[in-house]
Amino acid sequence: MDKLIIDKERNEKISRELKRKFALILALSKLTKPDLNALYCETEIPKVTLKRYLSELRSEFKLTINYIRESKGIRGATGHYELSNWGIIDKKNFLEFYDGEQYGKRED
Repeated sequence: MDKLIIDKERNEKISRELKRKFALILALSKLTKPDLNALYCETEIPKVTLKRYLSELRSEFKLTINYIRESKGIRGATGHYELSNWGIIDKKNFLEFYDGEQYGKRED
């Protein structure tokens, strides 16, 4: 599978939205039991946008992102997200390219 992005020098051509989605994927892969608050702290993406991006990542990249409830199925209960399948993204190449970078974070 070809890398989604060829090299870092070309990265400036990636849209802000795609950078933020990549930051979310990276956070999902690195954080232990990430909930919405943890994802917000890691990416600085507003929570309402995070929810939309989670849905879009499932449909656009065919990622399997599950929400694991920690309180017996009560609506609004606490829980966390789990990235269980990388869909069309090559995990190894993605992590080699993006690991350690801060894509999607707000610039001061």
